[in-house]
Amino acid sequence: MLKDVSEEEALRTAGELTRRLAAIYSEFPRPDRSRMESLEKELAAAKVELREVKALAADLKVQFNRLNDIKAEHAKCADLLKVADDQAKAEQAKAGEAAEELRKLQRRFDDLTLEHMAAAGSASDWQIKAKEFQAELRVANEQVFAQYKAGFQSAVDQAVFYYRCSPDHFDVHMGVVEGKLERVFDRLDEVNDPPANT
Repeated sequence: MLKDVSEEEALRTAGELTRRLAAIYSEFPRPDRSRMESLEKELAAAKVELREVKALAADLKVQFNRLNDIKAEHAKCADLLKVADDQAKAEQAKAGEAAEELRKLQRRFDDLTLEHMAAAGSASDWQIKAKEFQAELRVANEQVFAQYKAGFQSAVDQAVFYYRCSPDHFDVHMGVVEGKLERVFDRLDEVNDPPANT
């Protein structure tokens, strides 16, 4: 079929095809090298930032879990502190009751001493009886004070264990009254002895 086309027509056809090809080619954007490089840099930076965000998220998760552990430990310590505080209050109440019983025993001893002196009128008999009551009072005194000191020491030991504070700050005679530290107990081993016979 091409052998029937004249040279002029062939040239004209080739020129037409060339123009059409140029028109088609012009419809497609030429690659922008600088734009592609810029996009590649942005993509690389985005990948780095994504890795950093993932690492930060993982670190935050670890810190969040650690915070939850700390909160759980804090709640446990708060419960232990409440138990220790309740025990200290209970021991303090027992000590108060023991001190009151000791005062009653002291009054009973005084009353019996006077009654015996009035009834017997014998100095030697009174001294023997007084020594018996004095021994009884001393034993009761030692038992009450030992019980009180043991309870107080238990509360102090727990406070030292949980809060690592010095036991020197604690005083067996002090108590918290209306938010203030005050002396609330006299030494149970210093209860006045009965008056000596002159």
